[in-house]
Amino acid sequence: MDLLPKFLKDIIDNFNLEQVVLWIKEIFIFLFKPQKFVTLFYQQSIKKQINQLIFYTGLLLLTFFSFGYGNSQQQFYKQLFIVFFISIPFVLINLCSFYFLSKIRSKVWKVFSFIYISWTFFLIPILVFSYIFLKTENYSFLFLSNAFNSIATIYSLFIIWSVFSDSILRIIFGYVLNIFLLNIFFLLIALVFRDPYSNTKNLDPILNEYEITFSQIKSFSGEPYSFRQSVNYEEKKIQNEIGFLDNDTLKYYGDEHIRILRNLYNNNIKYIDSVKPKLIFNRNREMVSDLSNHFKVMNSYFDYYPCDTCLVKHKKIIRRKDSVVIEVTKEYLIDKPYHKNYNMYQNKIDKIIKGNEYGTSPQLLLEFLLKPLDLLAEQMEWYTGETSSILIN
Repeated sequence: MDLLPKFLKDIIDNFNLEQVVLWIKEIFIFLFKPQKFVTLFYQQSIKKQINQLIFYTGLLLLTFFSFGYGNSQQQFYKQLFIVFFISIPFVLINLCSFYFLSKIRSKVWKVFSFIYISWTFFLIPILVFSYIFLKTENYSFLFLSNAFNSIATIYSLFIIWSVFSDSILRIIFGYVLNIFLLNIFFLLIALVFRDPYSNTKNLDPILNEYEITFSQIKSFSGEPYSFRQSVNYEEKKIQNEIGFLDNDTLKYYGDEHIRILRNLYNNNIKYIDSVKPKLIFNRNREMVSDLSNHFKVMNSYFDYYPCDTCLVKHKKIIRRKDSVVIEVTKEYLIDKPYHKNYNMYQNKIDKIIKGNEYGTSPQLLLEFLLKPLDLLAEQMEWYTGETSSILIN
């Protein structure tokens, strides 16, 4: 409680147990019977309404600090600002809608307080499930966090019209107008804050850490597939090549490239050893370990002669005049033990990508709502493909 400003502590100290129990019960009324909650809430005096809002804000902030999101008054004010910031676009959108379709004067406080309460309530499970996701790295909790985010959006854009209007036709028009204004709002955001170097598309912290960490790991494109050695007896030369399978294309790299590749492997191993202790997420630590082991094993491949059972091609060039073999080329598949660690890494990143797709699937609602903006943006040369992701993430 020491983190709370004095004026908030004074107000909370005046709350009695009966009020607190009633307000907690009304949370469930809001979730399942928002119309009844609106009736109960707005029949009170403004002072009591504000006190109830402060209590709900206190619950949110208690959740915020209890789950380790912050421990200072600065972070307290920052979190309070976030609630207001999230509420603002929905407040503005609904005020415009009610201005065109209803009486604005009697709705300003109601619009603001309803949306503020919506985001205050739903931010609690959003924070809780986000915290559990960060601790467990289980994408089911990211799904739940995003699901509550989508529900809050539904309340802010649609449920609000259902509770404040009795006309079915006006409610439908309100829905349509809110979707239109939502697209206009984010179109303006995209125009004003357009930055070709920003990366707002993916805010999954696990994938973000992965992308930042693995962007520094260098290798040839594709996966090591085969090793080819040509021995020219006339010129007394040995030519070694390694083949990398990139999609369906097999590319060969000669001795100089093999030296470069081995240097890359050594540098990658050093980099991974330095960065691994700094990684936050176990998934990424496991993947860098797999890659480090892969680089170590592949680096050792060139120190030994390939196994005879891996031979897939054997070509001889014979001089016709005396039937002397002048060149022999052998190609060997790089056997399974050398692929083991890479395959483990690949399986883990595939699981993360699938988990991310599942965890962010509730955002499809927001993608659908912003579809008009996407269609418009496709026709405009300045569009970078990131507009819809501003809201989604």
